[in-house]
Amino acid sequence: MKLNKKIIAVIFTLVAVVSARLVTNASVIYKDINSISIRTNFNFDFESIQDEGLPDITYNSEGNTSDMVYVYPTAKYEIESCEWYSQGNSEFEIGGAPKVVVYLITKDYETPNSSNNDYYYRFLSSYSSSTCYISKGAFVSATRLSTSNLKVVFQLQGLKGTFNPPDSAYWEDDRGTARWDSPNVNDSGYYDLILYRDSTTIARVDKYKGNSYNFSGYFVKEGDYSFKVRTVSGTDNQATYGKNSEYVESGSINVDATTISMIAQGTNASNNNSGLTNVGWIQMNNTWYYYRPDGTVTKSDWVAWNGKWYYLDELGRMKVGILNVNNRIYYLGSDGAMATGWVNLNDTYYYFDTTNGTNYGAMVANSWIKYDNKYFYFDEKGIMVTGWKQISDSSGNIGTYYFYPKGTTEGLYGYMAANTTIDGFRLGADGKWITR
Repeated sequence: MKLNKKIIAVIFTLVAVVSARLVTNASVIYKDINSISIRTNFNFDFESIQDEGLPDITYNSEGNTSDMVYVYPTAKYEIESCEWYSQGNSEFEIGGAPKVVVYLITKDYETPNSSNNDYYYRFLSSYSSSTCYISKGAFVSATRLSTSNLKVVFQLQGLKGTFNPPDSAYWEDDRGTARWDSPNVNDSGYYDLILYRDSTTIARVDKYKGNSYNFSGYFVKEGDYSFKVRTVSGTDNQATYGKNSEYVESGSINVDATTISMIAQGTNASNNNSGLTNVGWIQMNNTWYYYRPDGTVTKSDWVAWNGKWYYLDELGRMKVGILNVNNRIYYLGSDGAMATGWVNLNDTYYYFDTTNGTNYGAMVANSWIKYDNKYFYFDEKGIMVTGWKQISDSSGNIGTYYFYPKGTTEGLYGYMAANTTIDGFRLGADGKWITR
């Protein structure tokens, strides 16, 4: 059957109208991507980067774990590209963490509901560490470049490696100044030192920051002195990722009696030929030492001088502040003199034994003290008690006492209340709370 030309024209017009309506009614439907998951598999250390530089990043969107960066194939997005955030073969310190940039692109999806709409996944405007998971790495930022493009920056774990040893170690002079040169690369800036006399260890210095150290305070006997130095971690981050270097050993210098005397006096051997040895207190490098008449330094012992007691530690250095000797606690003032009687530290009162004997100068703890015809009590930490306190006597009987706090009395405070009523509770002549 032949169709009339007018009928054919009408049919084409109707088809055009319907097609136009279909195009007009079609729209884009988005489904949000609420979380991101990126997996990493980097395997290199500080030394390999120093030797070879940062490697090219391999990546895939099929879940292949052999590549450095990958996502699982069930993801609603895929990796478009990856690169180093810091660009090129940048050098990193031990503990440093390189950054990586990953560019993601969304995928479309199909739905049986309508064939007229276009369906796409869409990135959110922002992500955080809780919605963007990075395996073996730390989330830094996520920037939406468009609804279908996302830029993710993350940081790898710190680089592990071994610090380089100092380039050299030597004596700057014969007066005890040790010096070393830092390694050009892979340096922490911190060093361990060991001082030897005739191959015997004399002193150790740990995590020292600097490139020279004055050992003159340890030159108290004749002999051949040498030292070792190594590079070590000085910060928590360095300790987590860095290993100590090997030691570098200096040559030795011979220290004789004349040199020891000159060091102690702070003069040059060339301008002093008296040959006299030092006796009594000698200050070196802001530290006081006590020399006996035979030329030896007092160590790990007390010294009585001008009616006061001083303590010298295992290296012969005069101590100040709190001191524990044979499980007895002492307090040495800023001048090193041992304190006795009352001592106020940070607005807290302590009492140090004033009676001659083995406990002279030791801190009083768990004990009563009678002072100015008043009784005071000091707890297990040696602190003067105020307020209510239960105290056991030598027989194990427990009594409850009250000691006047600061501000409740004029002048002296902290002493035991007796023959009075406190907070409604009666106290006897012995200070105990009367329970009946």
